[in-house]
Amino acid sequence: MNERFNFVSTQFEKWESQFGLMLTQFHSLVGSQQDIIKHLKEHDVRFDEVESTLQGIAKAVDKDALAVVDHEHRIAALEHARL
Repeated sequence: MNERFNFVSTQFEKWESQFGLMLTQFHSLVGSQQDIIKHLKEHDVRFDEVESTLQGIAKAVDKDALAVVDHEHRIAALEHARL
């Protein structure tokens, strides 16, 4: 009986050690997850800034493209009038 008690006690000690290791690893994972979330939020702000900048550039390019088309029509009309 004493032998079985010692065996069970030893097994509990092993499990306790393993659970302690698992708990340590879990805390490490939680810390890593928090770091990832923090970095994602930082990148999200940067992406918003890049998006707004690109939208401004796209609007400017669209306006320039319209101006070029307008000038092409004017030039074509002037060349046609000269002929």
